[in-house]
Amino acid sequence: MIQETKIVGKQTCVLQAGTIHVQEAKAIRGKIISLIDKGQTSLLIDFSQVDNIDSFGLGMLVSVKKMARESGGGLKVQGVQGCVKKMFELTHLTKVFEIQ
Repeated sequence: MIQETKIVGKQTCVLQAGTIHVQEAKAIRGKIISLIDKGQTSLLIDFSQVDNIDSFGLGMLVSVKKMARESGGGLKVQGVQGCVKKMFELTHLTKVFEIQ
């Protein structure tokens, strides 16, 4: 679930928390698409408070990254750790996303 959204300079920072599975991913995707539609295309998603993510959640991230890029922006992630980090590594998304 999205805990907080704040704008820092030209970048929109989105703090996630909890687990990101099918239902949560759908809701997050909708909120991020809304940000992109409002012109907030430079996104940073903070996963420091996320304890689990499934393949649907990872697919959602790839999808919104593509949308942000097509709108002239991009998507970066930070705070990836534990099980979430393992999922990024197993799926080779560490090569797709800029991870801070």
